[in-house]
Amino acid sequence: MRILEKSIVLFPITMILFCVLTQSLFAEIDRSSEVNEYIEMLHSTTYKTRLDAAKYITRAGITDPKLYDVVRNQLMSRYKEKASDMYHTDEMAWLCKALAASGMEQYKPAFNEVIENTTSPKLKKYARESLGMLAEHAEKNKIINDMSGADPSLSAEENRLVNMLRSDYFGLKRDAAKTIFRGQYKAKGLYQALNDVLLNQYKRVEFSDHLGIDTLAWMCKALGSSGMPEYKTTLQEIYESTSSVKLKSHVKKAMKQL
Repeated sequence: MRILEKSIVLFPITMILFCVLTQSLFAEIDRSSEVNEYIEMLHSTTYKTRLDAAKYITRAGITDPKLYDVVRNQLMSRYKEKASDMYHTDEMAWLCKALAASGMEQYKPAFNEVIENTTSPKLKKYARESLGMLAEHAEKNKIINDMSGADPSLSAEENRLVNMLRSDYFGLKRDAAKTIFRGQYKAKGLYQALNDVLLNQYKRVEFSDHLGIDTLAWMCKALGSSGMPEYKTTLQEIYESTSSVKLKSHVKKAMKQL
């Protein structure tokens, strides 16, 4: 009887300690290797590698200034080059977007310099838009990296993706769905969260909402990439309910992929 009583007392204590340790573990996640990988890509001699790095950074939710200092320095040292070269201009525009993803006010002067001095109308436009996105990215980064409700069965990266899926930002939902679709994840909890969000969301998106429809399409593709047949009913429900030709097409492909 005493052993049973001790077990009853110890069980909740053990669970509390487990939760505390789990929260602490997630709070101290070190993303330095990821940061260093992006920095290496940014310094590549290959245009596509540098461009890919900038694109990945825009949706990574990284908050380390070490990375964004490199982005800023690349932008500042190169934005005046080849102003008439559309590939160069495109790369500089993506660097502006990547720098905006920092959500950090300290990079405002960099945007202002580009806006004032570039001779490219396109780059000026993206620098101005990126400057205006700093506050929103700061809020998004808080959402992405909030581990207060983390699922201990998922990795830190998977928990960040769940946070993105559950956010109120369609852009974050779509970025998460794209990452899941391309990443070949295996965690059941990740796909269950995706399934739940999808079921809760698809009836609320208007036919004329292009971002909403595109986000739903990517979420369906991501669910199809799970290879888990139990989610076919969700895709079937959406296929039969939606009036969007585009969404129907992607749902049909996702069902085949399952």
